[in-house]
Amino acid sequence: MHELVARLRLQREEEQKAGLPGLMAQMDAIDHRLGEIDDRLENMDVLLADVPQRAAAALLIASIYDRGRNDSFGASATLDALRPALTGQIREHADHAAANPNDEMWSMPFWSAA
Repeated sequence: MHELVARLRLQREEEQKAGLPGLMAQMDAIDHRLGEIDDRLENMDVLLADVPQRAAAALLIASIYDRGRNDSFGASATLDALRPALTGQIREHADHAAANPNDEMWSMPFWSAA
């Protein structure tokens, strides 16, 4: 039992040194923010035709903040599913993200608006 307690104590010390508690807090904050975005999307008072536009815009904006400013956009099945219903600038942004998923965030058309 003493050996187990000693190993757990050592593990906690290593986690503290590595900054794991701070990282976990950041991940919790991101998860909470994504939940808020989901709630806002579900409770939008907009015409049904406008929902894909707003959902796609929220996904693009969230990608900037949740993936880091120097990270690539990555694949988004939700954004791909919304693309046929999109128009205008949001469609351009979604098309760019789909065609260039490994480009860095600063290359995306919406970057200058962030």
